[in-house]
Amino acid sequence: MINRLNIRNFTNLFNKSILNSNNSNSNYTRLLRVGAPQLQLSKRTYFTNTRSSLFNQYGGSSKKSEAETHGLVFGVKDHKQLNNNNDNQQQENKDQSQQQQQQVSAKPLVVDLDIDNFQQVTMSSKHPVVLNCYSESDSLSLQTTNKLIEFAEKYPGSFLLGNLNVDFNRDLAVNLKVQSLPAIFIIHKTKLLNNFQGPIDEEDLERLVLELVNLSGGLLEGKTIDQLHAEAESFIKSNEIEKALDIYTELYEKDTTQLSRTVIGFIECFTRLNEFDKVDDMIKVLKEKFPNEVTNLQVVACRKIIELKKEAIQVVEKHANESIDDIKSRLPGIVDQDQLLELKYELALLYFNQSDYASSIEQLLDILKKNKSYTYPNSKDSAKNQIIKILESLNPKDPLVIQSRKRFSGIMFS
Repeated sequence: MINRLNIRNFTNLFNKSILNSNNSNSNYTRLLRVGAPQLQLSKRTYFTNTRSSLFNQYGGSSKKSEAETHGLVFGVKDHKQLNNNNDNQQQENKDQSQQQQQQVSAKPLVVDLDIDNFQQVTMSSKHPVVLNCYSESDSLSLQTTNKLIEFAEKYPGSFLLGNLNVDFNRDLAVNLKVQSLPAIFIIHKTKLLNNFQGPIDEEDLERLVLELVNLSGGLLEGKTIDQLHAEAESFIKSNEIEKALDIYTELYEKDTTQLSRTVIGFIECFTRLNEFDKVDDMIKVLKEKFPNEVTNLQVVACRKIIELKKEAIQVVEKHANESIDDIKSRLPGIVDQDQLLELKYELALLYFNQSDYASSIEQLLDILKKNKSYTYPNSKDSAKNQIIKILESLNPKDPLVIQSRKRFSGIMFS
C-alpha cells in the first residue's frame, strides 16, 4: 500500500507556494540564488618557497612544522614501484593509475524517482533538484527529459535531475498538482523555488539550467565545481599534490557552495606533504565551521596516516644523509637475511613518509614472503601489523588497497 502520508508531508512543505498557484508558468527570475554561508577566513596567498601557512591568520602557526623540524619533508614524487619479482602486479597498479586519470570527470546526477525514494531524494539532496515529470506517451515531455539529461551531463554536479514517470506514479502526480506535461519543479534545501508546467523551449530550459549552475557555484574556467573537485582528487591519487593545491586554492577563493569538501581536500594535500601543523589548522576550521565533517572518513584516514608517519621519525633521522635510491642500491649487496629485512622495513617507512604508499606496501609484502613473523629490531612493530595499519589508513575502495589485501592474504595463508 502506498504511503500517502509521505506525499502529504512533502506537499505541506510547499503550503502557499507555487504548487498551489494558478500561475504555473512563473517568470524564471523567481528562481532564488541561495548560497552556502561563506567562511570568514583570510584569503590564501599561494605557496611560496618557504611554504608559509595558508591559514596563519585563522590561528595557524608560522613556526616550522613538526615534520620540518624532524626532517620529514622529502618532497613530492610520483608513485614508483620497486623492481622485484612481481612485475605483472606492478604493471597492473600502473594501469589502474592511468585509468583513474582518464576518469577525472564528475558524474552527472540523474535519478529515476518513485514512491520509495521520492521524499529522500527531493528533500535530502545537497544539490538543487530538478523534479521532472514526464510520460512515455507524451513526446514533448520525453524531448524535455532528454534535453535535461544532456544538461546534467554537460554540467555534472550542478544539479540533481529526478525523473518521475507519471504513468507509474499517478498518486505522486496528483499530489504535485501536475496538470500538463512536461512539469518541472525546482527544489533546493527543502524549499520549492519555482515550477513550470506545459511547453518550454530549449532557450528557456537552458536559461533555467544556467541559473542552477550559478546556484551550485557557477563555472570556473568552464568547469563545474564538482568537475574541479574530481580533478583535484585525481591529482591527489597520482601524488601530483601541487596541481591539486592549485585547484583547491581557486575553489577556496571563488566557491562558497562546497567549502567543507575544499577544506578536506587541503587536509589530504597537507597530509601527503607532511605539513602537520597545516593539517591541524584545517581540522580547526572543520570543528568550527563544519563540526559534522570532523568524523569524515577522509579526515579520520589522514589522522591515521599522520600517526604512522610520526612513528617513522627515528628511521627518517637515521637515513637523513642518504636518498632512497642510495638505500635501494645497497639491497643487492646484503647477504645477511636479518640485515636485508631490517633495511627493507626501514625503506617501507621512508616510502610511506613520502606518501608513496604503493612502494611502501610492496616492501612489506616482500618481507612477509621471506618471513611472515618478521619484527623490526628493538620494537614491537612487525611487518604484518605495519601493513595492516597502512591498509586501514587508506581508502578501502582504492584499487591499490583491494589488490594489496588480496596479496597479503595470499602470502599469510600460503
